[in-house]
Amino acid sequence: MEKRISSHVDGGGGDDFLFYATPDGKLRIEAYYQDETVWLTQEKMAEELGVIRVGACQTPEIVGDPAAALDCLVRFADEAEKKKVDLLLFPECFLTGYILEEAYLAKFALDFGSREFVEILKRLANVKPTLVFGLMEKKLGKFFNSAVVVENGRVVGVYRKMHLIDPNETKVFAKGDGYPVFEINGVKYGINICYDTQFAEAAKAVADKGAKLLLSPAQNMIRRVNAEKWKDKHSEICAERVRETGLWFVRSDVTGVRPKDEKGIERIGYGPTLVMNPAAEIVAQVPLMTVGMVTVEVGVAWTLETIFFFGIMWQSEKKGLTGDRIAR
Repeated sequence: MEKRISSHVDGGGGDDFLFYATPDGKLRIEAYYQDETVWLTQEKMAEELGVIRVGACQTPEIVGDPAAALDCLVRFADEAEKKKVDLLLFPECFLTGYILEEAYLAKFALDFGSREFVEILKRLANVKPTLVFGLMEKKLGKFFNSAVVVENGRVVGVYRKMHLIDPNETKVFAKGDGYPVFEINGVKYGINICYDTQFAEAAKAVADKGAKLLLSPAQNMIRRVNAEKWKDKHSEICAERVRETGLWFVRSDVTGVRPKDEKGIERIGYGPTLVMNPAAEIVAQVPLMTVGMVTVEVGVAWTLETIFFFGIMWQSEKKGLTGDRIAR
C-alpha cells in the first residue's frame, strides 16, 4: 500500500505538496518546483502514468542469412534507442527467415540453448529496448514458429504460435501451448503471431490476462495476386480484434519482393506495419513497400482526466482539495 506524505517547499508561500512512498519508504516521484508548479521529468511522468514508447519495424525479408538479419535488427535497435523506445517489435521468423521446408528448418532453426543462440544474445547484451522478434525455434526434436522476448541479452519469455496454417505450417511446426503475458514499466502485453490474429480467441486470451497491448509479428511475403487481395485486409482484421478486446495493437511485417523461385512464383510483401489505438484508429503506419519504423507512446494505466489532475496537483493542494486520486 502506498503512503501519502507531505513535503515542504519554500516557494514564497510556504505551501506543502504531496509525494507518495512505497512501503520501504522510497519516494516514487521525482519533481522540482518552479513558479508555483510541480514538474516531473518526461521519464518519471511516463513511469508514473504507465506509458511506454513502442516501436514496430517494417524490414526487408532476409532469407538464409541470420548474421545479416541480426545486423539489421541491431541497426533498428540503435535507431530505436535514440528515440527512447522501450519495446521494439520485429516480424515473424525475422531472424531465421520464413521458408517452410524441412531442410531449411534443419539448417537455420535455433535452439535457445545452442552456442549459436548464446552468441546472438551476447550481441544484444547492450541493446536498451526490450526486443520481440520472430524466429524458427528448435526444441526437443520439434520446430516452433516463435517470438522471443529479450531484455539486455537475456531471454525473458517466448510465445509459440498457436494457430498454424494448414497444411503449410502444420507440416513443419508444432503448436504452442498457451498465451503468456509479459510486462514492461507496469504495462502488460501479449503476442499473437500473424495467422493467430484471424482468431478472436487468441486476442481475447491475452486481454483476459490483464494485458493492454497486443504485439503481432507477421510475415506476408506472398504471391502477388494474393498480396493485392490482402494488403488492406490485414488492417481490417487488426481493427476487429481491437474492437473485441479494447487492446492497443502493434503489428510488424516484412516488405519488398522475393524474386521468382524455381517454380516461377514471385512473391511480394506490402506490409503493413502499424499501431492501432483502442478505438481501432491507426495512429502510425510505415508506408507500404517502405523499410522503416514507427514509434508511438502507448498509455494504458491512467485516463487523460487523471493526467490533467496530476499536472495541477500543486494548485489543487493549495485549494485544499484531496490528492488521493493520484495514488490509485
